[in-house]
This record gives sequence, C-alpha cells and structure tokens, in this order.
Amino acid sequence: MDARKKKVHVLFGGKNAERQVSLMSGTNVWLKLLRSSKYHPIPFFYGKNDLIWQLPYAYTLDHTVEEILHRCLTREASNKNLPNYFNSICEQLGIPCNFQETPSSMCLQDFYQLSASNQAFVFIAMHGGEGENGILQKELEKNQLHYNGSCAKTSSICMDKFLTGQVIEQLKHPNIFSLPKECVEAANLFGQSTKYFLEKWNKICISLRSNRLIIKPRQDGCSAGIVLLESGADLEKYFAFIQNNVLLIPKGSFSQQKDVIEMPSSTCVEYLLEPYIETDRIILDQGELIYEIKEGWVELTVGVLEHNQIYRSLNPSITLAEGAVLSLEEKFQGGTGVNLTPPPEKILASEDVSQIKFLIEKTADALQIQNYARLDIFYHRETKKMVVIEANTLPGLTPSTVFYQQGLAEKKPLNPLSLLEIIISSKLESNKENIIFND
Repeated sequence: MDARKKKVHVLFGGKNAERQVSLMSGTNVWLKLLRSSKYHPIPFFYGKNDLIWQLPYAYTLDHTVEEILHRCLTREASNKNLPNYFNSICEQLGIPCNFQETPSSMCLQDFYQLSASNQAFVFIAMHGGEGENGILQKELEKNQLHYNGSCAKTSSICMDKFLTGQVIEQLKHPNIFSLPKECVEAANLFGQSTKYFLEKWNKICISLRSNRLIIKPRQDGCSAGIVLLESGADLEKYFAFIQNNVLLIPKGSFSQQKDVIEMPSSTCVEYLLEPYIETDRIILDQGELIYEIKEGWVELTVGVLEHNQIYRSLNPSITLAEGAVLSLEEKFQGGTGVNLTPPPEKILASEDVSQIKFLIEKTADALQIQNYARLDIFYHRETKKMVVIEANTLPGLTPSTVFYQQGLAEKKPLNPLSLLEIIISSKLESNKENIIFND
C-alpha cells in the first residue's frame, strides 16, 4: 500500500430489505477506489448482531449478504478445503497467494476505534435502516470520524418520509410540494374485520381525495414495501402480509404488480398512504421511444452535490418501470431498467431540465442535505411544479445506478471514480475552495 494514500473503510451489508443493494454498492465503491491515486479502500461487512467483518479480497466476490456471512462464520473450515496446489500455481504466476487470508470480526466500537487509529474516512455504502437513519452517523460524529453523506439530524429527517414532507410544506415554495399523507400503525390494523378495512379505506380516500393510493413504510428504503392499492380488500391483504412477516409479496398479488416486492424490516411499525399520481406512459418498443401523455406528470430521479452549503444539481433521469412502482432491481441492477439521462426533448425541454435543477437545489437546501443525495420527484410539464417523493441521503452506488450516468451526462463528464473522489474530498476539505463545480 502507498503510505501517501488515505485509508477509506468501505462499510456495507446490514439486515434490512436493501442489504443486497448495499452489498453491490459497497463492493463497487471499493473496486472503483482501488484505482484511485488518492485513497486506499478496505472492505468491511456489516453482519448479524452488529458484528463488523474486515474482508479479504476473495470474500467480497460472493453475490449475496447471506453467502458472505456464511463464509465468514465457516472461515476456518473453508480454508482447510483449499487444494494444496494453490500456492504452487500462484508462485508460478508470480502473484501473491491470498486464498488463506481470513476475515476478522469486531464490534462496532472496535470498528470506530480502528478507523480512528487508521485516520480513515468511513464510506457508508449502506441503504435504509441502521445505516441511513442517523444512528450510525451519530456514532461516527461522537468518534470524530469523517464519513460520506449528511449529518445525523438530516439523515434522520430524510429517512422519515412524513418528516420530509413536513419540511417541504414548511418551505412554502410555489413550485415545490409534498403529497398529503395519512399515517397508520400496523398493530392497530392486525386482526381487524373486512368491514373495518373497507370503512378505513373509504375514510382515507375521502381525506386524500383519491381512490387509488400508494402505501409505503414511513421509515425504510426507497422501494421496499411500496404498493399501489385500489380497494379496502387491497389494504386488508397488504397488512395480512405485514402481520405474517412475509419477506416477499408474490408478483401479481396487487394490480399492476409485475415483480415480487421485497418487504421492509420487521421493525417498521408505521405506514404512509398517499394519493397515486398517474404518470405519462413512456416505454421502449423495439428501440423506439413511445411517449403517451396522461396527466402531464413525469417521474424522475435527480442527484445533487453539496460543498460549503452550495448545491449543484445533476441532470435528471427517467427510469422506465414495468409496473406501477419502480422495483429495487429496476433502480440498481444492470439489465433490469432503462434510464434516460437527460430526458429526451420530446419529454422535457431544456428549460424544464433547468427548472428541475433549480427546484432540486432549493429542496436540498431546505432539507439541509450535505455532501450528496438523490431526490425522487414528480414534475408537471405544463405547470412546472414539482412533487418531492423522497430524499435519499445515501443513494445506491451500484454499477448501474443513475447517479453515475448523471455524472457522465454533465457538460464536462464526471466518471464514476471522479464522483466518488469528490464525495470523499468534499467532506475532508469542507473549509477549502468549492470543488463540486467543474464547468
């Protein structure tokens, strides 16, 4: 290792519905930073019982959190099964033989102490739950460690979709809104009669002025547990899944549900209902873009950078969904979703893109977002108004994330490694000249 490079402890994994996305983000960040001339990344896996595992290279190559955890727990037995000719092969190839390296485990406090002793930057590649709700951020602040993303307070507010909506409404900007919301506690709905659910549904529909509603966890990741409901029977079915602690809702269980839906962690107790916004129909048919106007609403996702309280919005993206709600795979996994960055002129004119960027920067400022984030929004082409769906303070950084595509779409393109280096350096150099503007 080059002693001049600053160590970066890349933390990924976790226990919630987005743990597999976190794995893809973390390993991708680690691999990209291996090519950095400034930073030396080291992978750390957040496992069960709040144990942190420092991983050798080979252990990061497994495809799921569960596989990595299994290998960590059976590391001694795994090494005994290695063929004895591995050393000979590596010697002949002239490469180091690292196959017998084993992961080391530590508690969270020991991880903080190790990071402090290494003077390391902690790169949080976790999404939702314990990694994004402000708890981890608060501990890192207590230990005086530099880390990516927003502070504990902002992280906590943005994780809570109800509080996020309140901040947006308090902004009182004529073109920035949050959808009206009804909050329900899951425990109050368990075991209720069909009649009760019908009456509850009708009451909420009247309050929200819509007969089609989106339900989502109040505090969980971006696509976990989000479903379009169209009746009291749907509401009853949804909470039956919650009560039975199902991990996945089978595809076709609800209208317009093309894929399975991964459910939130069992600690989620409150759920939000919002009016369903029907967006314009945008599809790719044999390479041809077909755009059919419905109500004039377009769903977009937009990355934003911050340094010294100055904001820079990246180009917005449209991700084409097969169902009523974007799945985790469509957002973060290659080959499952089509992203249009920036949107074609036939959908959004250049003045619309400029308006969106302006509104995104206003919203990020109101939420006191720091470092970087991704905002999911609805934008109306005719009225130029924007509805904020949610703010992700630790957006996905998988190889397929739109965040990288938006960086590449800038006038002076930012490649993925450059974006990651900007994220780190802007937190380490907060009092120096602004580094997020390159054109």
